[in-house]
Amino acid sequence: ALVNVSGAASTVTNGDYFMHFKSQGEFDFTSRVILKDDGAGNLIFGLREGGGDSQLTEAVYAYNTTYLVVMTYDFDNSKSELHVLTSVPTTEPSTPTLEVNDDGTNRTILDEFAIRGDSDNPTIAIDGIRVALDWDSLIGAN
Repeated sequence: ALVNVSGAASTVTNGDYFMHFKSQGEFDFTSRVILKDDGAGNLIFGLREGGGDSQLTEAVYAYNTTYLVVMTYDFDNSKSELHVLTSVPTTEPSTPTLEVNDDGTNRTILDEFAIRGDSDNPTIAIDGIRVALDWDSLIGAN
């Protein structure tokens, strides 16, 4: 998804999640993408698996900037990955921005994508949402 954030709360300890994968009819939110203000006017992204704790980026990002945010779930290794990119690479980056495997659950099906909003959520524009099974299909650069 293309993500442009103009405001996020700094008071929520683990940040607020705004999009995630899930299984139809289940309450098993996976690869939750997190946003938080660092308290100094910078944006922090994060990632959380189902019941695990949020992992936040050490890097900070600018508000009012469009980022390509790619979240993945690796069924073979039971882990979520997050890429926060400023350009569109033709191949999948070898190192994700964040990698999380902390809730001990091995998912077998993730067949829904959701966007979440509530009173604590950031002010955000999301566009260009794509769901695919591999990087080439997702980016369409090759």
